[in-house]
Amino acid sequence: MRTFAFTLIEVMVVVALLGLLATATAWALADDAKDASLRNVRQVVMHADRMARFAGIRTNEQVTLRLDLSRQRLERFSVDAAGNRALMHAVPLRGARLDRVIVSENRNERIIDHGQIEIDYSSTGRSVTYAVRITRPDTENESHWVVIAGLTGQASLEDDDRKVTNLLTMLASGRRLTD
Repeated sequence: MRTFAFTLIEVMVVVALLGLLATATAWALADDAKDASLRNVRQVVMHADRMARFAGIRTNEQVTLRLDLSRQRLERFSVDAAGNRALMHAVPLRGARLDRVIVSENRNERIIDHGQIEIDYSSTGRSVTYAVRITRPDTENESHWVVIAGLTGQASLEDDDRKVTNLLTMLASGRRLTD
């Protein structure tokens, strides 16, 4: 009676093919995870803005949102009438980084590439208009922007630097995002 068996070469070919498939799958999943972390940081920035506006209205006090580009951290402070500050919430950012913040105030733009910037919210929930660029640590060419309209808190997501500049100019002129 004759038995069938695989030769050593056949087994090695199958193992090599399985290794190639596993490598391709790992690369695909790693890119998905990086994209998910970028989307997560965008959502964290938009949520922090909404919560700062809400906290100002709820407490009837000024609220400050600190965007710390050096430590990659968002911090929300309440500020009482005497100017005393109390930390309300802090969020470390992981997987993507805050790369640049542009603050549009009185038709002037201030660009922050390092350090900290503080966005003040009134007791009515209003702030300056600003944009935050978020990048993945492994690619400098890919960036995503979150643009926040200071008067309304409406958020817009952009991928093009020129569109962000145009959007900030439009918002500084008092036009709405739907115009």
